Amino acid sequence: MMPKRKRIYLDYAASTPTCAKALKEAERILENNWGNPGSLHEEGRLAISELDKARQNFSEKLGVNFRDVIFISSATEANNLVISGAAAAYRTKHRQGGRIIISSVEHDSVRIPSRALLKSGFEVIEVRPAKNGIVDPHKVLESVSEETFLVSIICANNEVGSIQPIKKIALGLKEKNSKTLLHTDASQALQFMDCSSQSLGADLITLSSQKIYGPRGAGALILPEKIRSLIHPQILGGHQEWGVRSGTENVSAIVGFSAALSCVYKNREKEAARINKLKLALWEGIKKNHRWALINGPLPKNTLPHILNIRFPKVPADALLSALDMQGISASAGSACAMRSPEASPTLLSMGLSETAAKESIRFSIGRPTSSKDIKNTLFALQKSLNDLTGLSG
Repeated sequence: MMPKRKRIYLDYAASTPTCAKALKEAERILENNWGNPGSLHEEGRLAISELDKARQNFSEKLGVNFRDVIFISSATEANNLVISGAAAAYRTKHRQGGRIIISSVEHDSVRIPSRALLKSGFEVIEVRPAKNGIVDPHKVLESVSEETFLVSIICANNEVGSIQPIKKIALGLKEKNSKTLLHTDASQALQFMDCSSQSLGADLITLSSQKIYGPRGAGALILPEKIRSLIHPQILGGHQEWGVRSGTENVSAIVGFSAALSCVYKNREKEAARINKLKLALWEGIKKNHRWALINGPLPKNTLPHILNIRFPKVPADALLSALDMQGISASAGSACAMRSPEASPTLLSMGLSETAAKESIRFSIGRPTSSKDIKNTLFALQKSLNDLTGLSG
């Protein structure tokens, strides 16, 4: 019997494995502190104590107050809460729809709920990026009006890795309309960038556990207590998380999330440099073997270290991904949330790619377990796959 070949996973932007420390902490809670944190008895008090420790850790790492950290089930839920909650609060106060500004490279959990507001009389402005996927802050600020109650710009794009000028937008908003809230989804950025409130300048920040080697089922929204009235709750029926998000907290996942956050902060710069070196080696190898390959997004600056989005002209992405998968390589065509959709990536289309070009693009994303040997083996598998698909000899 042939030994099973080791698979090479290069889809860490979609999801990461739970690291040992986070897994250990989550299992500890499941085994010993499974009480409801809303209960007054000892089991409940032990659970709320663990929740408080995790909240304090986020508070310290992100430079916010203890009560500004809202635990939630996922980044998708956090983004929906911000978009729909801000719109509900605005309508309640003004009795009409206002304006929201997003970029056209947002995750679907921002783009889709924003567009849904159009049916309710809200105005939604989508700012297109440059060809490298980076949004011009001046274009964002030009669209800000007196009726603009929210600007939501992703911190770093999940498909091409482009890092957005959030701080510049934040500073400009204070001058243009200080009442406008600024939200950023920092799910992809957290493990590589300083996503503190001071660094980004955003009012609201979305975070995800599964993007930083924490358990699934946990996320966080940085929502300062002083602006809490500007975001109406969307899940009702309880008083958890100070009434912002009803439902018993997933203490085990949250404690694991906190442990993962601590691990990120220990080696962030060193690991970012290591992963970026592997990414550049992958790109250099691709260019050497396939000079006709094209990169989508910025390189080497203003980009996350782990994401590499490449277009292989005249090679359908689904066929290439299938061929790579057969050779033990896991990559993707973009956002995992839209992988079953036959539509071309809205992010790539907004960057100026044609529908055909967008459907010829795949994303490699590198993670902690990735080695230089994995990159070499990936290049070998990629060359074989492309040769097979284009009818070239090995």
